[in-house]
Amino acid sequence: MKMKTLSRAHTQEGAHTQEGGVSRRTVTRTAVWAVPVVSTAVGAPALAASRGCQSVLGRLYTDQSGDISSIHFAGSGPGQAVSAGVAITQVRRGRTVRDPLGNGVTGTTGTAQYQPGFYYVVLSHDQGMEVGDVLTMTVTLSRPVANFFLTLTQVDHLGGYYDDEVWLGTPGFSIVTRGTEVLGTGTQAVPFSSGSEASIHSNANDVTVTWPGSLDQFVVNYVVGDAGERLSQCGQWIGVGNVGYDSCG
Repeated sequence: MKMKTLSRAHTQEGAHTQEGGVSRRTVTRTAVWAVPVVSTAVGAPALAASRGCQSVLGRLYTDQSGDISSIHFAGSGPGQAVSAGVAITQVRRGRTVRDPLGNGVTGTTGTAQYQPGFYYVVLSHDQGMEVGDVLTMTVTLSRPVANFFLTLTQVDHLGGYYDDEVWLGTPGFSIVTRGTEVLGTGTQAVPFSSGSEASIHSNANDVTVTWPGSLDQFVVNYVVGDAGERLSQCGQWIGVGNVGYDSCG
């Protein structure tokens, strides 16, 4: 059985999974303090190109401890650069966690292990999690942008051990691409989920969404679903990445 548990010790380059290892989905660490990580856009850029526009991709910036601190976008012209603040909160066993970035690997960055790849921010529920625990990632942009998009990666399920449920707290989005294993609509009532365990070398458990029109903030809620009696014996995680928007906005 292959666990989904992560630790900061498992985020070094080249430490991702092997069959029979501690975790087949160990995050590959990609960023260092004050050095941006540039995402490669997946899915949504085709929509921009059809309008004669280009996608403006986000650069992920981390702090000294390797946690996400901000996202920066180059913009489409002079004075058009956009920055974004990132806040991550957690409710665990009914109580608000004071510093979720200090626990496990939440807030670190990883990279998709397939092509075309992209970088993402990790949201991780650590060992001892309970059904209903939730991590909330809020990204606030310095100005409104048009046709914002993002990808949720590694949304999966292993019966008895973990169950990912993800819903978007910012309404008005539409699904651009959906992996073959992704279920749901991304709302609180019917969150994105999966009936299978993901492979880190496939996008089958990924979903890309976009918000048509103007957006200056988005919220991602990552909830521990009801996987079974052994739920607390491991951890679970997803990635939020491939962030960007339409240059025509």
